[in-house]
Amino acid sequence: MKRLVILLLLLLPTIHTVFAQDGGQLWVTAFEDRDGDGSHDPNEPFITRGVSVNLLDADGVIVASALLDDSPNGSRGLVGFQRLSPGTYTLEVISPDLTPTTPTSFTQTVEANVMPTVLWFGAQRAAAVVEESSTAPASILTGGGEIARLAISLLGAVLVVGAFSAIGFMIYLVAFAPRAAKLRKISTSTTGSMRAVRVDETGEIRKTRG
Repeated sequence: MKRLVILLLLLLPTIHTVFAQDGGQLWVTAFEDRDGDGSHDPNEPFITRGVSVNLLDADGVIVASALLDDSPNGSRGLVGFQRLSPGTYTLEVISPDLTPTTPTSFTQTVEANVMPTVLWFGAQRAAAVVEESSTAPASILTGGGEIARLAISLLGAVLVVGAFSAIGFMIYLVAFAPRAAKLRKISTSTTGSMRAVRVDETGEIRKTRG
């Protein structure tokens, strides 16, 4: 009963043209099924974009396609086909950005000059489904992995700096330390020699004790 009332409210702006047209009508009403129960609730808005519908005949051949984005009734979630010859048709609802909570294929018999048939298509936003399925431990593990990689990088940098420092110190000990010691020895010897001589009154150089 609730769905019948909602259907009548949705179709009031266009119901005056229903019987003026030849053939039958098939419509799809797309709604955001937030609680995922497959039923349209009053607090669940209509989907107005991102849904396409294929119309197949009794032989399974696509005879028409429609986009919700281009539908004149898209603001109310309605997309469909009019002036259909009597017969059996199948509607295929496609939405790559939505996760369906209702069937995506509907088979219906259409009769001429009768009330239009409206089929309900419920779906959830794909991003919302992914967010709900994510768990806190996974986030913690992801954060822990980032911290571990950062710690390993810092440790590697410290080890590299330490290794280069050790190599530099070894090169100093092998190549420069003996030379520096030799230079200090020569300097000390020269200073001692200068202290070991003196010039007397006659101008002669005489050795003295250092």
